[in-house]
Amino acid sequence: MIEYEDELTQCLKHKVPILMINCDKQIKRNQRLLCSECMKNLESTVQLMSFQKVFDDIRETQKQKIEVVENEITISIKHIENIKKRLLVIIIQYNSIIRLINRKCR
Repeated sequence: MIEYEDELTQCLKHKVPILMINCDKQIKRNQRLLCSECMKNLESTVQLMSFQKVFDDIRETQKQKIEVVENEITISIKHIENIKKRLLVIIIQYNSIIRLINRKCR
């Protein structure tokens, strides 16, 4: 998937800004991006979507995915910190037991 707007700003045929996206799945992906010149020769029955709308939708979807991943990472970090605290308690208890054993064995 192309994720940079700069890579999508120009129509391949005319090298001018993209305005609309052709939703016809029968044509190749790189032919779906339409500039004003392409739209002049387009059939009226074709379903179109605004390039900016599609771009904004993609950006919002990516933002939501990032938020989900960040939340999962935060939860994982909290779990790891909890495990670390438990391990420290276990280490302290272990050291105490070892000290007691050493005292008894003297």
